Amino acid sequence: MANPSSILVLGGTGPLGVVTVRLALEHGHNVTVFARNPSKLPVDLRSSSNLTIVEGQLSDTANLFKLVDSCNAIISLLGPNQLWHKTGVFQGFYRNLLEHLQSLESPPRTLLISTISAPSPLDKFHLLAWLIVTAVYILAHGAYNDVVGVAETVEKNIGNLPITVFRVGGLLNGEGTGQPVATYVGHSDYTLSMNRKDIARWCVAQIESGDTTWIGKFPCLSAPAVDKKTR
Repeated sequence: MANPSSILVLGGTGPLGVVTVRLALEHGHNVTVFARNPSKLPVDLRSSSNLTIVEGQLSDTANLFKLVDSCNAIISLLGPNQLWHKTGVFQGFYRNLLEHLQSLESPPRTLLISTISAPSPLDKFHLLAWLIVTAVYILAHGAYNDVVGVAETVEKNIGNLPITVFRVGGLLNGEGTGQPVATYVGHSDYTLSMNRKDIARWCVAQIESGDTTWIGKFPCLSAPAVDKKTR
């Protein structure tokens, strides 16, 4: 394993966040969770000596950016989680975050979650993905607009920052089978859903390996090849 990293996790109290925090701790990393409601973290995680919990809102940028300055990796799992989401909630936050990262001499490796609602020029047509995105557009238009807006904000302000925006489709529970494939919608190795634990593995592996392949890019995570036999 690579030397332990200091990882700041945003959105660490949701289902994917808890899995990611747990895996990072199991790998020996020092993890800081900045969360509005830290009590959502399981008790066994909260008792870990390698976990620091800071309660706060995204609007509290002064304290949040102090945490950013002291870490060498960020995993942000923030995103809309309800149908009646107000457009712009996350766009402004990410705009401020990127501006702060640009001011740092050595900005941390940063992984930002998105969804397949945010398109990439490298995507190809995939009927089921198109139907799902269309349904989100109709039923959760505010969430759709914010997801697309965040991706556009990052694309416009990313510069030379070591950022990857990884997009996901359907999320499943369970142990998983391995690391997901980073690809694009509609490509031959694309599947619509994947396991949360596999996404966590991919994120932690990106930090540990120092892999630069996906820096500045917007891949879509797909189920591991071994798992496609059952899908």
